[in-house]
Amino acid sequence: MSKKHGWAWYLYFLIWAVITFARIKEYFTISSPSSFFYHCLIGMESSFVAPYTLHGMAEITSALMLVPLYLYITRSPCPSPRFWQCLFMLKLGLDLWFRPFDLLTIQAIYHEGQRMFLWGIPVPLPVVWVLLVNVGVIVFPAYAAFYLYAFKSARPSRQISLFS
Repeated sequence: MSKKHGWAWYLYFLIWAVITFARIKEYFTISSPSSFFYHCLIGMESSFVAPYTLHGMAEITSALMLVPLYLYITRSPCPSPRFWQCLFMLKLGLDLWFRPFDLLTIQAIYHEGQRMFLWGIPVPLPVVWVLLVNVGVIVFPAYAAFYLYAFKSARPSRQISLFS
């Protein structure tokens, strides 16, 4: 890995860590939109405590995801690939099925039509799609690095680079 890629990965790690801890703070802040969403659902039906708890587990696994991301960046050998493989599958499952607030937000953007409001300012739909693509661009490298660390580096001497 060249120095240029190394710095880019460290910068990405820092950005991902800030995003992760901001989401964890949002989960535990009662006045946040996602927390308000879950508490309204729990107020109507107590069985929504389980999705709220699973959403919290998704946030905690996001914090745990920082460890293999850092180990991938530093090219550290993978001492227990089975653990990281199971954690990767758990993280993927939790993110796909237990983030209803995020999924409903995306659906609301789609159903809104040609305009959406961010902080009271009308935003045209193409700008919204650019924002959604940027979220994918931010999330994909973390998952790719986690996958490569867990599944492709079972032997310590064989590290695979994402951009080689």
